[in-house]
Amino acid sequence: MANTPNTSAHADAKKLMWYADFTTLKVADLAAYCKKIVVVSGAIIKAQEAFTKNIAFYAKVVAALKRAYAEKRDARDLPGDWTFKDYFKSVSSGDLPARVESMAVLFNSLCLTRDAQGKPLLSEEHFDAAASDWLEKSCPVI
Repeated sequence: MANTPNTSAHADAKKLMWYADFTTLKVADLAAYCKKIVVVSGAIIKAQEAFTKNIAFYAKVVAALKRAYAEKRDARDLPGDWTFKDYFKSVSSGDLPARVESMAVLFNSLCLTRDAQGKPLLSEEHFDAAASDWLEKSCPVI
């Protein structure tokens, strides 16, 4: 392995260097790798924060899609062996994150289920106002 950072290997981390190779690098070269760690880590943290901040919104989108799926399934407009996850994948071209699915189930259970007086168990306004971590922690309970 080369003793200097290869920018293409550095960018996509495809080449693995031996520890001995790193010990021969100058601090400036090691710092280049460290800066990449900070940048990637920061991007991950930002993405996680944005995802968590919007999870209640995403849950309502998926809850609506679950209702549409049920209607299509009941009308036999979908293949009989299609699960909701299959339907989601066909609509979104990707997999449904488990956190969003559980939040959608929570929304359906609390906000779309009516009590004896026809009122939701939890209003949508209260759902929207609740902290995302509180909602996520209540998913297994509900």
